[in-house]
Amino acid sequence: MRRTLLLLSILAPSTALADPAIFRDARKGWIGAPFVNQPNGLAGLDNNGANSAPINISGAQTRPFRISVTHNDPNITSLLNYSWTWDTPGTAYKQNAGLAGTCTVPSMDTPMSLYCHQAVLINNGYGGPISAASNVVAIVPAITDTHGPRSQTAAVNLAVIDQTGLPSSKAGALEGAEIDLYATGKDDVGNFRTGLMILAGLPQGAASGATMDVGQGLLMASGGDSSFQRAISFSAGFSVAGIDLSGGWSINNAPAIRFRPGQALDLTGDNKTLIAGDSAGNIDITAGGASTPTLQVQPAGDTVATGNVQVGKAKSFVLTAKDGSMTYLYSPSAGLAQLTGSVALSGSVSATQFIGTAATYATLPTGVAGMQAYCSNCYSTANPSKIQGIPVWWNGTAWTDALGAAVGHP
Repeated sequence: MRRTLLLLSILAPSTALADPAIFRDARKGWIGAPFVNQPNGLAGLDNNGANSAPINISGAQTRPFRISVTHNDPNITSLLNYSWTWDTPGTAYKQNAGLAGTCTVPSMDTPMSLYCHQAVLINNGYGGPISAASNVVAIVPAITDTHGPRSQTAAVNLAVIDQTGLPSSKAGALEGAEIDLYATGKDDVGNFRTGLMILAGLPQGAASGATMDVGQGLLMASGGDSSFQRAISFSAGFSVAGIDLSGGWSINNAPAIRFRPGQALDLTGDNKTLIAGDSAGNIDITAGGASTPTLQVQPAGDTVATGNVQVGKAKSFVLTAKDGSMTYLYSPSAGLAQLTGSVALSGSVSATQFIGTAATYATLPTGVAGMQAYCSNCYSTANPSKIQGIPVWWNGTAWTDALGAAVGHP
């Protein structure tokens, strides 16, 4: 059984409700009906039948206080209407409310859901704008005085306060707000079901050409002594994207997502494969839970890897010169690396295997002084046998043999 402090219901004309037993004046007479059209609203009656102080309903009540109206008059826009104008400054931090209520649940077994306030909309309308079970609007009117900026204004202020001083395992879970969507069938594109929509726009009557912006569309904030374990958390499947920014647009080249140095993207959900930027401007990639980056891209374009760098099958490392020409380093077969261009070294070269590829004299390039090659049809002019196939060196002007003499060739 649900006990309701205030139940607003629209009922069919054939439905009748008995007068609630708690709605009586000082003479213990029924006063439900005389207040249907009272201009002064709902109030108590004195002994002469005049309106006096508001009605106070107290004590252990087993029957609700109901207002039941059925009408077809479009000029009636509200079932219960109240108006209150605060014209006297109050005490600092004292809370005032136009409509207030306190519900208390003592220490008892509560197998049912308990709601201090509940509104249910049964909507079968069509052809019009949105309908809602609750519509709350806060307005900051035009300023006509000289008191300066107005106080902060909010349409809804929700708070859940745990005064137990205990962890949630003992005090119970908390939710600042819960939004439930229950439906069947597919969400058709163009007629979306939306869990939470935050809309920024101009008010009605704004001047032509006016603009506005919002500094923070969704703010997660905490003090220095409090924090979130997960500021934003998903525990649901998604068929298009978990976070979709493709419908937005960047203004003044603003980034889609911004991090501070050291904040990382966790790609595997175990804090082991991370991408982060550091204060020096480097992009650090850490894999396998390593304590230092396994790959780093530096601001000048240099890339530093702590392990092997591997390219795909039949793919190449591409080296681009200042003039835009490209040189490719690739592996045509197992154990062989091939470079599609010349190699110039400023240091020494050592090898545990043979170095070189045979070339004929006609295919020897114009080299750099000190360049060495193997010429398959060259011979030393100091060798009367003219045996072909010798190492040759470029002396700056010609290819020579080991003795420095110009080589012979067919």
